[in-house]
Amino acid sequence: GTAAGRDADIPRATERRSTAAADGERKSSPDRVGPKLCSSSARREHANAAKISRNDARTADVRRYKGMQEQLVDRITQLSHTVQELQDKLEDAEQHLERTVREKDRTIASKDEEISQMKAKMEDMAREFGGMLKETLDKMRERIE
Repeated sequence: GTAAGRDADIPRATERRSTAAADGERKSSPDRVGPKLCSSSARREHANAAKISRNDARTADVRRYKGMQEQLVDRITQLSHTVQELQDKLEDAEQHLERTVREKDRTIASKDEEISQMKAKMEDMAREFGGMLKETLDKMRERIE
């Protein structure tokens, strides 16, 4: 399951190893065996206990390794999804930017066209006013003469 659950297994595996080693020392200790130093069956039991202890430790290590591997695969999957989401958001933002730039360019072009039309109209009005002013001045001169 969780990393904490796997980490909690670590001391147990170590305890099993140290307990099995201590059991083996007790079994092979001359004080425990009695008058005989070590019988072949006691040596076999000690060897079997050590073998079981090593197998337990390997099993615990394999379990921890597989758990860590699952965690890493989950993390990779999660990060892949995050990358994909961010790429999608980036693509959306780039498309939005392109639309905004096109809209801005259309607005600027429209305003430039409106400005040039207004300038042309002002020039026409200025010419017309100039003509009217000339007519008025000409009429005033005729009256003065």
